[in-house]
Amino acid sequence: MNVLPIKDDFKQLVKEFPRLSNEFKKRLVSDSEVQPIREGESIYASKSFRRFFYFLLIGFLILLLTKLFTSDSGTTWGFLGIIASAVLFYGMMVFRQKKKN
Repeated sequence: MNVLPIKDDFKQLVKEFPRLSNEFKKRLVSDSEVQPIREGESIYASKSFRRFFYFLLIGFLILLLTKLFTSDSGTTWGFLGIIASAVLFYGMMVFRQKKKN
C-alpha cells in the first residue's frame, strides 16, 4: 500500500502491455517450468506469536483479577478494555490459523 501518490503512466502501460505480455509468455515457455504459488506461513501461525499471545492473555487475566480483588489497584478499566480487545483480535487470528492447518 502506498501512502504517497506515485506518478504512473497508465496510457503507456496500456500501449506496451501486449508486447510485455508476449515477452513474458515466451520467457515462461522457453526458459523455465511453471511453478505453483504456495501460500507462506502467516505470522499468526508461528510459535513465537503464540507465545506472545499467551503472555498477553496471562497478563490480562492477572491485571483483571488484581482490579477485581484489590480496591486500590492502579489499573484502569479503559486499559483493561484495550488489552481485552487485543486478546480477542489476536486470539481469533491464532485460532483461525490453527483451524486452517
